[in-house]
Amino acid sequence: MSSFNSDRIIDCVVECQKFPSNQQYRVLLINFDPAVYEFVAGMLDFEHIDLLSVQLDHQTLTMARQTQPDLILLNFELPNADGLRVSQQLRNDPVLASIPLIYCMSNDSFSIHFADLHGGGVDYIRKPFCVAEVQARVRSALDRKRMLDQLARLTLRDTLTGLLNRESIRSRIQSAIDDNRGDNSAVLVLDIDRFKSVNNSLGHDIGDELLVQIAHRLRSGDAFSGDQTAVARLSGDEFVVLLEGLSNPADALLVADRLLATMAEPYGLARHQVYCTASVGVVNSLRSYATSGEVLRDAATAMHAAKSAGKARFVQFDTTLHDHAVQRLKLEHDLRLAIGNQELFLAYQPIVSLDTGRTVAFESLIRWRHPERGLIVPSEFLPTAVETGLIVDIGTFVLDKACQELACWQRSIKDAQHLQIHVNFSRKQLFGDIAGIVRRTLEKHAISPRASGN
Repeated sequence: MSSFNSDRIIDCVVECQKFPSNQQYRVLLINFDPAVYEFVAGMLDFEHIDLLSVQLDHQTLTMARQTQPDLILLNFELPNADGLRVSQQLRNDPVLASIPLIYCMSNDSFSIHFADLHGGGVDYIRKPFCVAEVQARVRSALDRKRMLDQLARLTLRDTLTGLLNRESIRSRIQSAIDDNRGDNSAVLVLDIDRFKSVNNSLGHDIGDELLVQIAHRLRSGDAFSGDQTAVARLSGDEFVVLLEGLSNPADALLVADRLLATMAEPYGLARHQVYCTASVGVVNSLRSYATSGEVLRDAATAMHAAKSAGKARFVQFDTTLHDHAVQRLKLEHDLRLAIGNQELFLAYQPIVSLDTGRTVAFESLIRWRHPERGLIVPSEFLPTAVETGLIVDIGTFVLDKACQELACWQRSIKDAQHLQIHVNFSRKQLFGDIAGIVRRTLEKHAISPRASGN
């Protein structure tokens, strides 16, 4: 026989703030007494709460998992059961452990359970029930859960655009791989062409607004035609689209083509109309991948290939692109070593006067004798040198070496005083103290400025 009855309810008249009308909550009462459910339901009937109840038996945990509640109320005084043991079962359950738990207990069990609050419940409600206390404690627990849920969502979202962030999209891609959905999934990496020029000319605030508008176009899904998608901002002006449920891997290329058209439409930014295109890399099947990092790596490689091919286009990844990227990375590594290991040397192209037929100057030309590959032509390594900035150090080496050898010729060869040496400069070298470098190099080798045809 239950000791609970309506006469024991303390009538506490306290005005309570209600929950937001657009938020609905599911509260589960683990209970043995129907009267308790009726009274608790009456106390919370004006709140936006669905109050559910389960009886304590061997199906309790299963039913609790199925209801997916936002809050659990546990009637601590249970006949033929230990309320503390039940609470520990709830805390040890992988599905229910994260759900806040409030205990309903009489004063004589309060001291027993107070020590367990740190290991289980987030709060308690004392019997006899006070209406205001029940409402306040339930509200407090749900508010806290809502706040934690919002914080959890923020950790998965990009703060500027509201799209998924890097970690979230990596998790989604990994799930598609682990669940063997790779045959019907594809990943697209987009980079906005000329975004840096918008930032530099119109300012970072306008640049941020452009990113927000791009995110809106991606989120609207006009290019996806109902495909299952997840859209994320990877970093800066790079975005990722995960397509799932594709009937054919080639459909990813159709989506990429539609994305190009969507991105190319003009953007209204403050008083400016801006046109931006996108370069897209496509991995149109995840079947052969083990990790999301590998997928994003290859999609980004294809995107860079699209940029190198002229931008405003998409490129589908294949293994040759990966091989080329690996070779390029090794080339950059070897080139850095080549400067210090004296593997670079100069060849000279004579410049002949058409009037006299005499050699009047030489053009210095950089060459690289690789210890494993032999002679590497400039067209293969100079683009990498320019992109990585190594061209500045290489250019300084060329100037110094050319002046050194010209000085040697002038000292050892008769009639060599009239010779000039021509040295080519990269545009990147012009941003430094190029005049000072040239002057100091000429002084170092005692070369007349007239002998230098930079």
